[in-house]
Amino acid sequence: MSKEEKIIDISILIILYLSSLENINTSYRFRKIFSIHLGILIDESVIIENLIEKGMLKSDGLIDKSPFYKSISCTEKGKKYYNDNIHKVKIIEDDFPSEKSDLVKIFLGLKRPS
Repeated sequence: MSKEEKIIDISILIILYLSSLENINTSYRFRKIFSIHLGILIDESVIIENLIEKGMLKSDGLIDKSPFYKSISCTEKGKKYYNDNIHKVKIIEDDFPSEKSDLVKIFLGLKRPS
């Protein structure tokens, strides 16, 4: 698996995990998490669109003329996917610097914030 594929898989699990905890008002929250906190440049809107099409997320659609989705929540199918795949995630230092890998684990639900 390439580094890019691994990042996409991790991003999917982060989106599913966080949206299972609470309804996410706007997908801009994910853009901030990925770009600012984790330093990942990824098009979260495409991932969210794919997850909606697969029935793993629900949303009230796009915000007027923007690439951001509103009112995002995880479905039972999404929760099952997360539970079936979270144990397969391996985060190595080549993928993220140590301070970022701790944040990735927190956003994945694998570590509690300290």
